[in-house]
Amino acid sequence: MTRRAAVRQERGVAMVLVVFVVALTSLISLLLINTVSGEADRSADAVTRETAFQAAEAGIDDYIAKLVDDRTYYLHYVHPGEATRQEPGGTLVTAGTAWTYDLTWTYPNGSDAWRQIPNGYEYSLQVTPPSAESQYVRIVATGRKAGSTTDQRVIETLVRPSSLA
Repeated sequence: MTRRAAVRQERGVAMVLVVFVVALTSLISLLLINTVSGEADRSADAVTRETAFQAAEAGIDDYIAKLVDDRTYYLHYVHPGEATRQEPGGTLVTAGTAWTYDLTWTYPNGSDAWRQIPNGYEYSLQVTPPSAESQYVRIVATGRKAGSTTDQRVIETLVRPSSLA
């Protein structure tokens, strides 16, 4: 093999090596971009879920604050963030109004009343009063981004009104 042929062969091998290194670097770059993008999406979703959880927790804290002031608050008012109650006779009582019925009600429309909080999220409550089976007030709070129907977080809390103070 002549010297010129050997140089051409070395150049050919070097070119193949350069093409291989460029292809490998491009592949690694694409994988890295895909991974970073996926992590950013997962991080944003986690923030949304965590903030929805905090909104639900804010609803529970607000209701418990009302119970501290009035141990039987659930018998006097439908909280502004509470879903529409229906008493056994069929009367619907919406959020933020007085409750003049007995200790029995249902939530026929699910979470239909939402109370916004300053961070752009909202919560809805469903309250079950104490009964013969349970001495606790059961509060179920649902939090979500305002207006969203996804990424809802639900918290259930049992509170014994006599122990609040």
